[in-house]
Amino acid sequence: MEAGIAIMTRVETWPQVLAEFLADADRPFEWGTWDCGLMAANCVQAMTGVDIAAEFRGRYKTAKGARRVMRGAMGEMMTRVAATYGMPEIDIRLAQRGDMVMIETPLGEALGICTGPTVACTGPDGLVFRPMSRALRAWRI
Repeated sequence: MEAGIAIMTRVETWPQVLAEFLADADRPFEWGTWDCGLMAANCVQAMTGVDIAAEFRGRYKTAKGARRVMRGAMGEMMTRVAATYGMPEIDIRLAQRGDMVMIETPLGEALGICTGPTVACTGPDGLVFRPMSRALRAWRI
């Protein structure tokens, strides 16, 4: 294992932490504060104590700013983040509760958290649950 790579371990009470996080996550979408990436990263941080979005926080407030900070497509950004934090990419059929998932939406790719049969992600007016059948990629947390 390379130096500098964080190894994430979920806290023992992660199922309760995940449930509480999702219960409190129903708020409107806002770039740079509560968008798909930061919601998913905040959930990962709640379950592990590791902030996988540290390099992005406070650096954008618009869609254009988010694209600039990601330095490419969302999939490319997630490949970098996953490698940095030791998040193995898994077959989407193996994603379990608490894993990070990239889904296809009418507006493009979005990040969310697997809840089992659905993916919790941010919507314009609050949390939305999309079917796992929309999953494009998944990472084990």
